[in-house]
Amino acid sequence: MRPIFRHRLVNRPTGDPALFLDFNHERRAMLFDIGDLTPLSTKELHKVSHVFVTHTHMDHFMGFDRLLRVSLGREQTLNVLGPSGITENVMGKLRGYTWNLVDNYFYNLSLMVHELESGTVSSTFLPCKEMFAPAQKRETPVKEGAIVEEPSFVVRAAQLSHQIPSLAFSFEERYHVNIKKSELLRLGYRQGPWLTVLREAVLAELPDDFPMNAEYDDGTSMEVPLIRLKQELIAVSDGIKVAYAADLAYTEENVIKLVELARDADIMYLEAYFLTQDEDKARLTYHLTARQAGRIAR
Repeated sequence: MRPIFRHRLVNRPTGDPALFLDFNHERRAMLFDIGDLTPLSTKELHKVSHVFVTHTHMDHFMGFDRLLRVSLGREQTLNVLGPSGITENVMGKLRGYTWNLVDNYFYNLSLMVHELESGTVSSTFLPCKEMFAPAQKRETPVKEGAIVEEPSFVVRAAQLSHQIPSLAFSFEERYHVNIKKSELLRLGYRQGPWLTVLREAVLAELPDDFPMNAEYDDGTSMEVPLIRLKQELIAVSDGIKVAYAADLAYTEENVIKLVELARDADIMYLEAYFLTQDEDKARLTYHLTARQAGRIAR
């Protein structure tokens, strides 16, 4: 079954870290780290709803400025999630610019910055029309590392050490919900947006007797129970899991946390800055060697 998303590195393996995760059939995407974002088009950046930052060293965070620039003047809430200190880092970026004209913008960009620390996410709302002055703040407990949960997927995080806190992430489809096209045609159902509503109802695990509006090729529609459409049109299979981690020290605690987060991942992106012969440099700078990264992945 086809996953609900595609994923690719923004840059070549030796370039700045950034992973672009693009949702199929939606104008939506996510970024994991935001180093150099030059290879991404404005159209692709306009799709980004969430940015997950491992830590704010320049090669992982410098792309914030470009993302902000192409987002200004849009009606959008851009979520930025990172480790302890990310709120001050974002506000420091914002304080570097002058915002005297933004109250004239017709559309209102807002930033929601989420800071993960000690099992709690602290969220700060920064509206553009208020010159990004903090307007709201709330704290939410994190259960089992889940920092974003939607009917079709969950994003989890683990805090590792790079001498400073450095987050690792996993993106996991709950399961695939696909339409059996041969049955759709055989039974005379119409293709269209109502099938998206059907998928969402299945993912939300609505009751079997929940009424659904089914549409037919002859232009008619009929209210039928969800269970009927599930039996006729829906195929369910296991989802795909992707893990992402960047700079971290090769310590027992880091390895245990990362392996637990990434367990059963279908693919894992893991940054390794040094070769084995430079292991002493890796240890001094709290990075991995390629061999150490391979051991973790194995």
